[in-house]
Amino acid sequence: EFVSYYDNPDDECELYIVEPTTVASFNGEGMEGFSKWLFTSLSRPEGCKHEGRMKVSFVVGTDGKVSKVKILESVCEELDKMVEATILKSPVWVPATLKGKAVPQAFTMPIVFKMRVR
Repeated sequence: EFVSYYDNPDDECELYIVEPTTVASFNGEGMEGFSKWLFTSLSRPEGCKHEGRMKVSFVVGTDGKVSKVKILESVCEELDKMVEATILKSPVWVPATLKGKAVPQAFTMPIVFKMRVR
């Protein structure tokens, strides 16, 4: 059993399964499906012209709900807040399992913001 840790704001350490028997699934498509959903759900804050790459982590709990969103690499505060709020609105996932029991699973993903040239 492989585990990883996620430091929460209270400086406590919680363990999350990195390689469960089955990984958490978003609409049967995993991270690819979640990335598509996130892309269509994000909307750049009015007047924000920042570009760049951010990295975000989050946990899919035993109930399939997303929590503990953490911005690991920031572009700007406006985009950080927007990404965090959007990820927290994620539809419920099918949780990861280990030996038939639902377990929390942490994910990390990059998000790239670029201005469209018209």
